[in-house]
Amino acid sequence: MTKEAGIEDPRITEILGTYIDRYMAGFGPYVSCVFFALLFGFTEAKRAKKGYIKTMHVSVDEIARKSGISRRKAFDAIKTLKGYWIVVQLKRRGRGNKSRYYFLPVEKWVIPG
Repeated sequence: MTKEAGIEDPRITEILGTYIDRYMAGFGPYVSCVFFALLFGFTEAKRAKKGYIKTMHVSVDEIARKSGISRRKAFDAIKTLKGYWIVVQLKRRGRGNKSRYYFLPVEKWVIPG
């Protein structure tokens, strides 16, 4: 297992601040639980292309378990995050249904409203 990225990473600090200031109240608790689980529970410390923050290969079941919500709520929350271009999903083929998620730079996020 790789080392997790920490809050001292300036990319994570920017993402966290922007999400809390602009998105958290509008998205509600389920989307926020998934956002924080992806950002702090499954993020890898090594850099991805173009400075994106990437997660380990993770299934929706693992995200739901880490977030403490149902699988259906986790799926809907991921759909919301993808819809606002906060994360993109790279699906993995084969057994396990595990995907890798990339946090896009804050400049690419869609402003809610």
